[in-house]
Amino acid sequence: MMLPLTSAAQERTVLTVGVRADAAPFSYRAPANDRTNADRAVRGPLYKAGYRGYVVQICDAAFNEVLRDTDVQIELIEVNTANRFGDQQADWHVLCDPASITAGRLRHQMPTVPVYLSGIGFATAAEVPKGVLCQSVAGIADNTTASHDGIRAVAESGEVPRWRDLLLSAIEPGTSDQRATVDCEETTADVVLTKDSHVDLARALCEGEIIYYIGDLEIVRKNLEARPDCRYDLSDTTYRDERYTIFTRQDGLDAPARAALTRFREEISAQVLQPDSILLDAYETYLTPVRPSRKLAAFYWSLIGRFE
Repeated sequence: MMLPLTSAAQERTVLTVGVRADAAPFSYRAPANDRTNADRAVRGPLYKAGYRGYVVQICDAAFNEVLRDTDVQIELIEVNTANRFGDQQADWHVLCDPASITAGRLRHQMPTVPVYLSGIGFATAAEVPKGVLCQSVAGIADNTTASHDGIRAVAESGEVPRWRDLLLSAIEPGTSDQRATVDCEETTADVVLTKDSHVDLARALCEGEIIYYIGDLEIVRKNLEARPDCRYDLSDTTYRDERYTIFTRQDGLDAPARAALTRFREEISAQVLQPDSILLDAYETYLTPVRPSRKLAAFYWSLIGRFE
């Protein structure tokens, strides 16, 4: 999808921006009954293309400033958990996605300043089996920090004592080649079920395919709230802290495109760190009425010097 942002006839500088459709409330495609407060939303290139979310608003605020003095064209590509990083990585230059900072990602991408502090949590199916196990224990999104590290944090917390050892054995190195399974009569299920999207994970929990849906707590909450007929219990505790950033890459960019990318990164810092930070507007637009945790409030204080 190409968004023509200038009318100049000459060849323009292009930045490819990866954006998620399923990571509400941070980066998602607007539903038909979109309730975003239009007065608070930043109407940038991602918003105009139908995307919404906390991270989308931060990206749009920076892009709007870049577009004032740069002849740059934004090309949007929709990414998912499987292709935003890793061997199947899509060819993006800016990733407007709730992406956690990890050592591996820092080796291949450039982070901006951190923009959010989340935490790994989980939802539990309303009916937890008491007898023979005939379904997957946990569901996770592919290629996320909620995968092995998140499962380990939840299992070692003591919250899932019945399946603690089964979950830990399922994420041991080398297990992925053999796929630890649950066998129940004629049914076989992976102990840990992997999906490409959070929409599919929410459906799997609601339809009894998994017992625990593990992920960043805000994303788990939003995707289950979109299924009003689903019965579940949501944890009120997080088990691993996740700092989000907006990753960028300059692979293959010519000098004008690298300059535009540098300008975007500078503008992210300016938008985030100024007293009237875009983080506060983005929180008000997409995360209220949920109150921030003490950790999140402290995170905002560390960047801005206040949180209101």
